[in-house]
This record gives sequence, C-alpha cells and structure tokens, in this order.
Amino acid sequence: MQNNSYNAKVPNEILEKFSNLLKMLDDESNTIPSIAKRSFNFKGRKSESIALKVLDYISSPDSKICDPFMGSGSFVFASSMLGRDTVGIELDNYTFDVLATLHSKIDYAKLESMFQEIKSDIFNDVMYLYETHCCNEVNYIKTLYFDPTSEEYYNPQPHREIIDGKNIKLYYKCPICGETSKRFSSEDEQKIYEVNSLDTSRFPDHELITNSRINITSSTGADRYDRNFSNRNKYALLLIQDKISSIPDCKEKDLLQHALVSALTLSKITQYGSSSDILYHVIRNKAQDMNVWYLFETKYNNMVAYNKHYCEQSPDKTTLLTYANMICGDYASVLRQPKFNQYFDVIYTDPPYTDQVPYLERNQLYRDWLFNFSDKIQYQLSEEMLDKEIVVTNAPTRREKDVVNYYKSIDTMFSLFSKAIKTNGIVALTLNLGKKKFFETFSNFIDLARKNGFEYIYRVDIAKNDPTLRKQSAWRDTLSTEMLIFFIKLDEEKAYWYKNNRNIELELGKLLYSQILKNNGITLTSAYKEISNKTLDKQVGDLTETETTRIRALITEQFIIDQRTSMVYVDPDKLYLSIEDNTTLFNKLYDIVPIIINNLLEKWGSFTLDDLYFEISSKVCNGDPNILAQILEDPSREKHIVNLIENYCNTDEKSSYTRKTRVSVSPTEDAIDISMLDGYRFEDVLKDLLTAEGFISVIRIGGAGDRGIDLRAKKTNPLTGELEGYIFQSKRWIGNVGGEPIQRLHSMMMQYSSEIQHAICITTSDYTEHGKREAKSTGVEIINGEDLIERLNISFPGKYYHGLLDFQKN
Repeated sequence: MQNNSYNAKVPNEILEKFSNLLKMLDDESNTIPSIAKRSFNFKGRKSESIALKVLDYISSPDSKICDPFMGSGSFVFASSMLGRDTVGIELDNYTFDVLATLHSKIDYAKLESMFQEIKSDIFNDVMYLYETHCCNEVNYIKTLYFDPTSEEYYNPQPHREIIDGKNIKLYYKCPICGETSKRFSSEDEQKIYEVNSLDTSRFPDHELITNSRINITSSTGADRYDRNFSNRNKYALLLIQDKISSIPDCKEKDLLQHALVSALTLSKITQYGSSSDILYHVIRNKAQDMNVWYLFETKYNNMVAYNKHYCEQSPDKTTLLTYANMICGDYASVLRQPKFNQYFDVIYTDPPYTDQVPYLERNQLYRDWLFNFSDKIQYQLSEEMLDKEIVVTNAPTRREKDVVNYYKSIDTMFSLFSKAIKTNGIVALTLNLGKKKFFETFSNFIDLARKNGFEYIYRVDIAKNDPTLRKQSAWRDTLSTEMLIFFIKLDEEKAYWYKNNRNIELELGKLLYSQILKNNGITLTSAYKEISNKTLDKQVGDLTETETTRIRALITEQFIIDQRTSMVYVDPDKLYLSIEDNTTLFNKLYDIVPIIINNLLEKWGSFTLDDLYFEISSKVCNGDPNILAQILEDPSREKHIVNLIENYCNTDEKSSYTRKTRVSVSPTEDAIDISMLDGYRFEDVLKDLLTAEGFISVIRIGGAGDRGIDLRAKKTNPLTGELEGYIFQSKRWIGNVGGEPIQRLHSMMMQYSSEIQHAICITTSDYTEHGKREAKSTGVEIINGEDLIERLNISFPGKYYHGLLDFQKN
C-alpha cells in the first residue's frame, strides 16, 4: 500500500495520525472472505479486515458511524464488530433484504427441518429432470457442456472441462467405473425432448430494463427474463419455489428463499467458465447447463455457514442487527432527518462512482423473481428507486443518468454529509475509479468535497497487493484504481470559500493574476477593489470584516506582497492552477518532481509511478479537474518525467522505484542531494554556505518573498573595508533560468541601491542564453549548479552532492 497526502488546512497531528494508519495497513491484505463470495451475488464487496482496522483507528468506542451506501455490508459489519453505534442505508430492496436475512438470528434446527422437508418432498422430482445412466447405473447430470448456437451436444467445442469428449459431469461417482463424467448419449437427448414438453408457462418472461454494458440487449433477446433458462431448469426452479412458498413466513423461510434466488445466476445456461458476475450474457458457444438442486443445496449450505460465521463474531454472538440500524431507502431522505443533523463522527462508505455497475438494473434477475413469487410490494422496482440511484448508465429508459448529473449527485452527497457529520468528523471513501476518467473523477470528488466544507487529507492505495502488477509504463495504464480517500469536515472559518456554487478562491486568483500581468503588479488597494467589484459584486466599503480578512489571507497565500510598497506581484515559484498555460505549468511541475520523489523515498523507501502522479494531482487539484490529464496529454511530457525519475531512482524487482546509489564516491553516505531539496531547505543550505564564506547578517526573507528576493546578507569589501549589501534569489530548478528573474533581481537592486550593492542569482540548473545576456548587461552575478556544488564542497567537504549532474556526467 502507498499513500498520498497534501494539505494546507489540516493540522500536522491529523496528517501524522493518518501516516500511522498507513503503516498499520501496509501488511493488510485487500481480500474478501471466500464465505462472503459464495453466499450471495453482490458485485463490489470490500475488504472487511481493512475496514475493521481503519474504523478502529479513526473512531472511538462512543463514535457514531454511518455507511449511506451499505451494499454487501462490509463496513457495517466492521463497525458493528467494534460495538460502534452504526447506521447502514441501502436503496436496493433486494440487496437490503438478503443482507438483513443473512445477519438475522436463525433457529438452525428449525431451518434444517424445513430444508429436509423440502428435500424429502421434491428432491426425486427435481432429480428426475436430470436423470442419466453410467454403466447402466442410474445417475444424474450435475453439469452439461454444449454449444447452444449449433445445438451441438454430442461433440461440443473442447475445453478443459471436457476430457476425452466427456461433456457431462455426474452428480455421483459411478459405482462401476468410478468415473465422475460421461459422454452425452441418445438417452440424454431423449431426456431433453421429454423435459422440453413440460409446462413452464408460470415462469417469468417479462422485458427487462435494457443496458448493453451489462449485456441486457434487445437485439440478442437478452432483455427477456427467461431468455437463457433451459426448460428443465425452469421447471426445477418452479418446483422448489412452490415448496418454499408453502412454508409459513419466518426468517428461516427467508434464508431458504434467498438461497434459491442466489442460485438463479448459474441456473441459467451460462458461458463455460463464466462467474456469477455475468448475469445476462447471451451464450453463443461453450455453454454450461447446471443442475438446479445442486445449486440450491450448495447456496443453502453456504448461507448457513455465512450466518454462523458472522453471527458468531458479532458482539452478542447472535446477530449484527442489535448494533447496526439498517435502513432500506434513499440515503438522502434518511440523512435529511433532523435527528441525524451533526450526528455522525465518521462516514465510511463505498460511494457510487462513474464506472459502477447500475445495481438496480443488474439485480433484476433476483428482485424480479422475488417480486413474482414472494412479495410484490416489498420487491417492487419503483420509479422513485430508479430516480434516486446515483449511477452512470446507458439504459435508454434512464437517459438522465449521465456523467453530468452524476457529478451533481456527488455534490449533493457531500452537501448532505456536511450536514450529517460533526466538525472534524472523517469521511472515508473506498473508490474504484475507472482509468478512462480517472483524474476527472478523483479531482471532482476533491473539488466537490471542498465546496461543501471538507478538505482532502489522505489517500491509501489498496488496489493491488502485488506491486509487480503495476507496470511502469504510461500513466494511463499504471494507475491504481482502488483506494481509500479521507476527508475531514472543516470548521466554518477554515472551509473553502464558495458562493452560489462559485469557487471564490479560484476566481480571485484568476482575476488578480491577469491584472498583475497586465499592469506589472497592482496595489493592494486595487486588488481589494477588483475582488469586491468583479468577484463579490460589492463596493469595497461594503465588505464585511470576515470578507476583508479572507481576501487578505488569500492574496497573501497566492501572491507576493511587497511590504514596503503594498504592491502585489505574481510569485514566480507558485503553480497558478487553471490560469497559466499548460507549458508553463508543466515546467514548474517538472521542477518540483525531484522534491516529490525525495519526499516519497524518505517516507516509504520506494514508490510507483502512480504514487508520484497522485502526489502531483494533489498539488494541481484546485478548480480544474482535468488539469493533470491536460498537462500530461503530450507523451513527450510524460517521457520527461519518467526520465527524470530514472535520474534519481532504480526500478527494483517489484517494479517500484528506489533511490539510486550515487555514482560519485566522494560524498559521505549521508550526503544531501541539493537537486531534491524543496525551496525552504535549499535556502537553508545557501544560508549556511554564505555564512561559511564570510557573509554576515544572513537573513532569509519571509515566506511571501520580497519580489523574488530569498536571502539578504552583508560582506566586507576587502578593497574598501566597508560592509556592502547583497540580495540573493535561489532557484532549485531543473529547467534553465531565463532572463525574467535576472531582470527582477536587478530591478530590486536598483530600487534599494543605497542599501544593496550586489545581486546574485543561484540555481541548481543553468541559465538560458537570454538569462546569461541579461546577467551580463545588468551586472547580476549568476551561479549555476556546477559552480554551486563546487563551492559547497569547499566549505562542506562530502556533505552535499548534485544527483542530477552526477547522473548526466556518467
């Protein structure tokens, strides 16, 4: 597992807390218990063990937990195991009912008695439908493999389950030959003719909601419920259902009913090798037809085992329902209830995402059966349910469920979360993002969370347990799609500034950026006027004290304010997201990549390409969800970044990047690579260097800079014996420094000529020809990366080195 964290609004202790969480999860396997997979067919189950550890760590015994999209109940289960006050909400009536049934208190003796009664009454009738012979001994078909398009039973296309042409798996081992399979025979053909004449008119044959993405298409006939059921399987299902329907209502009956419904997936004719995920696939060849009783009994045994396993683990050893308030309905309607206002400490859920399967459409196979044979009210698929589901679907009857409306729904989701959760409460989302819209979805979640009072604080990658699966190639192909994303509910004073769905912070930045470039800087007074008139539609005098304070803070955060003149300037070292052109932004990103690499290596020892892109995406995610994709859409840019990584890193046997062993032998083992330092640490190194070289009164200029001046110092002129003033600009860059920073530095030297006699620009890279010309014409001294490392080695032998230069030389 790897992580990603970037934050300006969250206290360090919170970030440290989540850093420790990552360490706790690093060895945790992202697996689903097999007993859960075997019991009921829910697509999208999540790891209960991960959820258990996360909830135990981020909540306390008195915390109130909510999962508004409960699904298979993994998170509700984990929360209940901890004895937390838990609320789980599920829109789909089928999913809700099967989960509630499996976690109910069951009388096992009563249940087994019911099952045995069913078996004694109809087992022989059902098995007769599958009767066959082997060595003249009666046996029964367990699975029949055939080619449906050509109706070929005698010589179907071979595959690994058909050995020596034997395409029937037997229910019992033959007592004569000891075989468990046989060839299809004329007797088996006659049986098909016989069972095809049975009356199955009661079997559902209605039209389904079509969705080509999950293979429910009218062109193939898969939009009809009965499309892929053989007649004998229809008859067998009806026999078992009639017997279950005759049992008085009770929880034990509900479990039997769900066992039969869960068996529907493979009671159909299915593609050989297919899983229960493929519900509506139209079979053309290599099909399998399975014995319904075998499927029913298997599901029954699995569900009993599931119930015993989970209820034994529950705090009261009987049922989870004691600890979890499970609600069937729309999450929004539930969370809007007054009792849930500012109620929860943690919201932990697997929310709907753009590549999610539309569960209401997928579960038609199960829900419609229950609607027909169990309860037409309880299992109705209502228009309201279809309207409330958050999903992207291509179903023609649900055209409003497109990606635009999806993001509106996610906006509403975060708005409701904000009302339901306490300040400083945590929202933990398990997202499984599709690669095609990866950064768009990821960035929109962050942006919409911020709009509604949250801040993104952490990411834990849980997609793959084996890093070797992450091939270090194109970023589009290496992204880990499953992750845990954490948000914190900010107090109102720290929350992002949105007004009528407008991101005031982003608009402010765009407005001032353009005005500063147009006028080569603007006064602070003009900045206030521009923002109040054009962004807030107010006069300056009408600004509230809170608005004035926020504006000043945002200007200080995003730009440079000259403390002497109150002029506002663009900070040349800042990423102005969604404002600068992509080339400028990429060049700046390219310069901070070594810093990110160093941070990842210092924290985790290794990283993958997607870890790096997540770190970058955190820094560029502020208003434009497509910014990183736009920056990297040019393959040459991606190549630049990969080449840069390889300057600093080796790829280990797990396809992760690790720190490259230095080629140079002169530095000490703990030497510092100056090309990987952030700006603040780089200035520290320069400050030490200047002091060692005889400068005095070496002062770092404040975080807002001073029009690009990073350091000031004094030094005695050996010819005159007088102290002279120096200003320094530091550029911890990869790209070469152009003429603009030189011009700016010279301008500052001229402006304060009575105090400053020298201006020096220091970079870890080099200078463009334009930069060198400007330096020569203005008298600004320039020091490049080679000069700098030489001077450092004189003052601090073996303490510093320049990894990028070492690599390029060798």
